[in-house]
Amino acid sequence: MGETAHVEQSIAGKKSSGNTVDVNQNAEYELYLKCIQTPVIAIDSEFNVIYMNQFGRKLIGVKKDALKGKKCYELFKTDDCHTEKCACARTMKTGKTETSITTARFGGGALPIQYTGAPIYNEQMTHVIGAVEVVTDITKIKDVISKATEASKKIMAIADEVHSQCFKVEEMGKQAAQVAAQMSAGMNQVSTASQQVATGAQKLAELSQSTARQTESLKKVMDAAGTVARETSTIAEEASQRAMDANVKGQKGIVAIDSIKNDITKVAEAVGNMVVSIDKVGSLAASVADIASQKTC
Repeated sequence: MGETAHVEQSIAGKKSSGNTVDVNQNAEYELYLKCIQTPVIAIDSEFNVIYMNQFGRKLIGVKKDALKGKKCYELFKTDDCHTEKCACARTMKTGKTETSITTARFGGGALPIQYTGAPIYNEQMTHVIGAVEVVTDITKIKDVISKATEASKKIMAIADEVHSQCFKVEEMGKQAAQVAAQMSAGMNQVSTASQQVATGAQKLAELSQSTARQTESLKKVMDAAGTVARETSTIAEEASQRAMDANVKGQKGIVAIDSIKNDITKVAEAVGNMVVSIDKVGSLAASVADIASQKTC
């Protein structure tokens, strides 16, 4: 309470025994307050202005004599006036120092301020009879806060953009992985197809070799069949001649007939060989058909 008493003494030379502060001022303390480059105001419990230093009067554009009977809320017209936010109202109610931030309006303009109210006690220090208000212009602070807020918004926007780009890069990475997987699958299919082609080529080569061998065998069979056919023709001519001789000679007929039987047996064997060769040719044709069917699949 001692500091509050000193504040009270620095504002007025004497006080009444009631709830108001006298307007008489001490010249020494007035000189000190004059040097402070911020508004300092003293009010009574009814919000009447009982003192304002020179800087405050110059700021709001009012002369010292014009302060008499003026309410503080008539001069500063802040957003806190007549509300529970008013720091001076709260300090006179609680007896403690109170601070608030608001906007003051005077001279056709608006000024962001921070102000602090300290209670003024009576001479007996028994109850609060007013308040001292110290006002600070926080325009520059507001500007810094505003710029910081804008910078913060820009930083957030950049962060969002970076996040968006990172998401796009992640999506591109996933797409690239999918394309790589598809290419890998395609290469596997190409490799498998190449192996199938190689296998088919090998089978065709084997078939070609087998066909060549079968063709050679068939050629031999056909050559043998031609030989047999020629021999059979010769035998038949001989048999015909023998038959004619048998008819002429009579007794030698039986011998000729036996010879004919032997010749016929040879012809039958030759025909049998031809049948076997034809079966081989049929098997070869079936193999060719199977391989052709596998290539088509």
